[in-house]
Amino acid sequence: MSGTLLQKYGGVDTVRQIVGNFYSDVLESPNLRRFFAHTDMSRLMEHQTNLFCHLMGGPNLYAGRNMAEAHKHLGITRADFNEVATILKENLVDAGVEQADVAAILGIVASYADQIVTQ
Repeated sequence: MSGTLLQKYGGVDTVRQIVGNFYSDVLESPNLRRFFAHTDMSRLMEHQTNLFCHLMGGPNLYAGRNMAEAHKHLGITRADFNEVATILKENLVDAGVEQADVAAILGIVASYADQIVTQ
């Protein structure tokens, strides 16, 4: 795992903190909070922590559904996706992630757009 983004930014604990802050901000959005009304947020945040750790070069511990299956019933629009990406970017910057690494992470997230956006 040497040289990974995960290692560069402090490992799982840092990612867990970023994910927690991210969802706190997402749930403050009047537009986005509706998507999480019936969600076990602790479970979701653990899944997302595992997913982001993997995307940042760590081991693949993500055991959730694939992106298309997890999001198909939600009716997510491109605008919803973009709002989430903006919140993620802000949280990564706030956590001290370098601009080039923010761009790399957002690029990975953007690669899932077609599986998440259904409207």
